[in-house]
Amino acid sequence: MRVFHVGEAYDLGASAVALGNFDGLHLAHREIIRKCVEYAAKNGLRSGILLFENHTGTVTAHTELKVLTTLPEKLELLQDMGLDFAAVIPFDESFRHMEPEGFIDFLQGRLAMRAASVGYDYSFGYRAQGDVRLLQKLAAEKRFHVIETPAVRYEGTIVSSTLVRDLLVQGNVREANALLGRPYKLSGTVDAGLQNGRKMGLPTANLSFDRQKLLPGDGVYKGRTYIRGAGHLSLINVGKNPTFRAKKRTVESFILDFDEDIYDAGITIAFDEKIRDEIRFENQDQLKKQIHQDINQVKGAI
Repeated sequence: MRVFHVGEAYDLGASAVALGNFDGLHLAHREIIRKCVEYAAKNGLRSGILLFENHTGTVTAHTELKVLTTLPEKLELLQDMGLDFAAVIPFDESFRHMEPEGFIDFLQGRLAMRAASVGYDYSFGYRAQGDVRLLQKLAAEKRFHVIETPAVRYEGTIVSSTLVRDLLVQGNVREANALLGRPYKLSGTVDAGLQNGRKMGLPTANLSFDRQKLLPGDGVYKGRTYIRGAGHLSLINVGKNPTFRAKKRTVESFILDFDEDIYDAGITIAFDEKIRDEIRFENQDQLKKQIHQDINQVKGAI
């Protein structure tokens, strides 16, 4: 898959383009992309996706929106989805004010778009004035095809990025993972942290992560920590460590049966399921006892 920034010199030829925010690249997004690739193959087109460098919500709502997938994560996940290209563009104020018809003209001019693959609830243009109905109207006028994907459901529930976010905030990573089609992950480097775990004989990897990423709700989780490609069973804490009265939320992973120096190393933490809420203990001995119980629970869940 070729990756380029819109504005670079390129010659793609006629293309089918998947459109949307694609935050999370969940099951519904994958279906939109699958249909794009399928249509392109049947009609002699290049298949591609338009990605924004930042989530549109950060500009339209003028607020910091926590994302499920950063741009690098999206590009990595897209590598095995069969697309020929990913076109990247910043979503800024000038782009936000683009009218729906102007947006389509942009796509046809820059990406030679001959087909647009979208979800049933797709919106586009200034203040989201455009919807699938308008897209169909413009398609008839400007001679391109619309591939509309109806709502994708998981166990009767419509899959959406908003739902995935809500589930993660609630700590329901098991169900969020089902909608994503993979475990939710955080990547970053290991920093020294406060060393509280090490002082108790339970050293943890304190993750320095991209702050634009959404954190699961506070609590203790079972998961895996990936180091140099190898996954290790882990007990993961998300929150403020109430026993130590910490002031900011952190992510720490106690990696079972692992004893290596990984400070400054790049790691990825994958969440499987929540074990319990964070608890404030009266002393470190009580906390240590609970952590050992958590470890036994994680081992027993294998």
